[in-house]
Amino acid sequence: MLRDLDASGNISFGIEVVDSTLCCLELSVEIEGYNSAGRVRSSQLLLFCVSVLE
Repeated sequence: MLRDLDASGNISFGIEVVDSTLCCLELSVEIEGYNSAGRVRSSQLLLFCVSVLE
């Protein structure tokens, strides 16, 4: 699907400690480019939360 895509993108992430028992990792992926069909933009946000038991 994206074989002929001329693209650029970036990946950013952040780690947030919600409280003493929960830690979250937020990962954002953005891709923008052009192919034979025109302009293509894709954005994905992933959120992982880990519970820390003491």
